Amino acid sequence: MNREQMTLRVSPELKEALQEEAQRKGISFNSLVCLILRERIEEFHRGKPQSRKCDE
Repeated sequence: MNREQMTLRVSPELKEALQEEAQRKGISFNSLVCLILRERIEEFHRGKPQSRKCDE
């Protein structure tokens, strides 16, 4: 599987919440972020986009 590296800037609070969720699920931080992004894209393609911004 080919992968690309990217930089994502988030608030310290969001990063901490993501780290805690990844630890709770027993997966890596990167895996959690990829999972969330994949699920969001699938929602978008099903016609259920959410309008919430990342920094809200």
